Amino acid sequence: MDPNDDTPQFDFERRISLRMRHMDMAGFVAVVEGRVERHAMQNNAYDLIFEKAAAGGYVLSGSVQRLMSDKREPWSVRFDNHFGVTIEHFLQNALTESFGFSQFHEQSSSYRQEGNRSDGGGYGPSSMRWGNGGGYRPGNQRP
Repeated sequence: MDPNDDTPQFDFERRISLRMRHMDMAGFVAVVEGRVERHAMQNNAYDLIFEKAAAGGYVLSGSVQRLMSDKREPWSVRFDNHFGVTIEHFLQNALTESFGFSQFHEQSSSYRQEGNRSDGGGYGPSSMRWGNGGGYRPGNQRP
């Protein structure tokens, strides 16, 4: 039980559950790493923005629609002090452990050290974006 949460633990009408897509988690990472100022998420259950707070930490705010309700209501949660650090660590672990970014980074680093292409040979997340010329090209394969 969280002493800072005054909502009764089994008051199902007051509880919410947010299911976020992988792209939303990537948006959180982009905010934490300072690549973008904010990340917006919208679906039938919520309309939220994740951004750095002016006083430090992070804020997830917007509107949510509870299960037993037919209208949206304002909602926000702050990640201040150690909670801000906790979400940074969580996102870093999600990248390295769950999504396998550390494995990709190790492979691409060793590939570059072998004297091959400095851009990782067209492999990885950047090669999957549309319009950047990624994907198969002759001479663009790993040995």
